[in-house]
Amino acid sequence: MTMVILTSLLYENKSMPSDNMLSALFVSIHCILWSICVAYVIYTCGTGGAPVLNGTLSWKGWLPISKLTYQAYLIHLPLLEYISGIHT
Repeated sequence: MTMVILTSLLYENKSMPSDNMLSALFVSIHCILWSICVAYVIYTCGTGGAPVLNGTLSWKGWLPISKLTYQAYLIHLPLLEYISGIHT
C-alpha cells in the first residue's frame, strides 16, 4: 500500500519531466493496485493474519468519528443540491 501511495506522490511531482508512457501506465494500474492493497488488508484482518492492524482498525475510539463521517456523507448531497439551487 505504501508503494501505491509513494508512486502517486512521484506522479504528482510537477518538477519531474512528464513521460507519457509512465503516465499511461500509472493511470491504467493505480486503481487496480489500490484495490488489491485494500482487499489484502481486509483479508488479512479477517483471517487473523495482522492482529495489530486488526486491533487498531477495530478500536472503539473510531466509533464517534465513523458516525460523524457517515452523517456527513448522508447530508452532503442534499446540501449540495440546495446550494446549487440557490445559485442558479
